[in-house]
Amino acid sequence: MTGWHLTTLGRVPALHHPATGARVTRLRSKRAFALLASLALDPATCTVDALAERLWPDAGSETAAGSNLRTALRLLRQAAGADLFASERGIVRLAPGTLSGGVDLTDARDAFDAIRRASATLAPDERAARLRDVARALSAGGFLEGLDLSGPWIDGERARADALRAEVHLSLALALEEAGDPAERRAAFEAAALAFSLLPDLKGAESALL
Repeated sequence: MTGWHLTTLGRVPALHHPATGARVTRLRSKRAFALLASLALDPATCTVDALAERLWPDAGSETAAGSNLRTALRLLRQAAGADLFASERGIVRLAPGTLSGGVDLTDARDAFDAIRRASATLAPDERAARLRDVARALSAGGFLEGLDLSGPWIDGERARADALRAEVHLSLALALEEAGDPAERRAAFEAAALAFSLLPDLKGAESALL
């Protein structure tokens, strides 16, 4: 079945099918959602060994990690009622169109990029309205926040997600200031404060608070 949407932000990841209303939020293996996210965000890493090492580094052995990976694949197939994967010997990929409904983090990043490309043609209030929509989409929290997993890949994705949230909120603060609506001054300050709390070294974040 194609058309699924993957939620990766916040403490409750989810796989949702808008057309049928099917929704998967509870799995015996929480790392199954990390598996989906890994295949969606980094499809080049798709060998069984690499995925097992990335997502089950604490398994104790390659055999145990591989077993955990196979269990996660089975749980996802069962929960979705469909085979989400196009697997071959030693390789795991998402089947074509599986996540054609989108991935929240990717959707937000694409929307922000589109706003930046069109920035010169948008009035400040329109730019602020669009940025507010992106900020709202990112408001659920960090990347796979409820998952007890660390390592180069997931730590990197968490850092990139936080950086995106910071950049969006700083851009929102600046757009609101430029729009000049006195009623939005508090919202501008709060957006700048959140950007600074997420990424203190972000250029312009501290000055936007002044």
